[in-house]
Amino acid sequence: MTTKKCLVIGGGFGGLTAITGLRNKDKDVEIVLVEPKEYFECVWAAYRSPFDQKTRDGSHFDLVAFCKSKKVTHIKSVVTALQAQEATLANGDTISFDVAVVAVGAQTPWQGLGRSIPENTMTTLEDRKAQMVQAGDKILTADSVVIVGGGLIGVELAGDAAFFKAQQGKPVDVTLVHSHERLCQEMNEKGSGMVYKKLEALGVKIVLNDKVNVDDETGKLTLTTSGEELKADEVVMTVGFSPINKLLDASMLNDKGWVEVDDFFRVKGSGGNIFAIGDCCSLLPNSGNQVMGNAKVMGANLKAALQGETNVSKFKKFAASPTMICATTGAKAGVFYTDFLTTQRIFPGIKNSTMFFMSPKQTFGIKNFVAEK
Repeated sequence: MTTKKCLVIGGGFGGLTAITGLRNKDKDVEIVLVEPKEYFECVWAAYRSPFDQKTRDGSHFDLVAFCKSKKVTHIKSVVTALQAQEATLANGDTISFDVAVVAVGAQTPWQGLGRSIPENTMTTLEDRKAQMVQAGDKILTADSVVIVGGGLIGVELAGDAAFFKAQQGKPVDVTLVHSHERLCQEMNEKGSGMVYKKLEALGVKIVLNDKVNVDDETGKLTLTTSGEELKADEVVMTVGFSPINKLLDASMLNDKGWVEVDDFFRVKGSGGNIFAIGDCCSLLPNSGNQVMGNAKVMGANLKAALQGETNVSKFKKFAASPTMICATTGAKAGVFYTDFLTTQRIFPGIKNSTMFFMSPKQTFGIKNFVAEK
């Protein structure tokens, strides 16, 4: 009997969730991972890593060792084109597959987050850590910093920029500009208000209901509505995510460029043998925990597809976890929000001390979260 093959494109939360789920369901299926990096990064800690070595060291683990433990073939490359049963790599080689999982994530403008297109990714852990340190140094040595975007990433980055500047005895001149009426709109008004007050207490200047205009010739920053000029030696854009989709046919994307999937993570127009999970598609919120919570779902559905099943009754619907958001405001405080609780106690302290690294360690079966050199 011929061994079936699953191709996984991308070694972030989505890719490792698919691998873990399928391997737990099928000990024999061949799994191939295409990922240029030699490490996995817990990206929800990437705003803290540029300033704090403990977080920087603790947020990575050896992807090669993970693949060995899961009996996965790791190809350090990039998929440039994906067809029905074949993927083309950057060097022109092709890989055939029975099922494939697209888990390429999304990209953001600020390099400190390490979320760029695969071709621009830092492939070695040494280079990635150097990139983080450089991003942090630019903020800490700048006399004035403007952060654009008051969602979760922008809020946490602004808090850390102010906190670590103060810790080093440097003046805190950090401005956070957000185009909406309140910060962290993922939270309720109470949570947003708590976040606002905590950032203010750190010395962060907050501008709401406005946008930043950058003069291409002079680099001068002005607020769109008020026309006020902003002083900034360093500007960090944390506004939204953009899709990574060049490897896919346009028919597989929605009108905003994200991979379009059904409730079972199957990609539209793929014939049922190509799946997508994580930030590259819009089925789940941009949350590593939401993705990891679907490991069993992905495992069951990939197994069903490998067995040739097409009836939707044989597939499991995605599982959406309850909303839980923990926004740190500096390394000593924060706000935790769920649909039934908004608090400044306990949970922000746990995140600041552990960054919740125990969650992917448990899900993926990782013994040592620090990547080997």
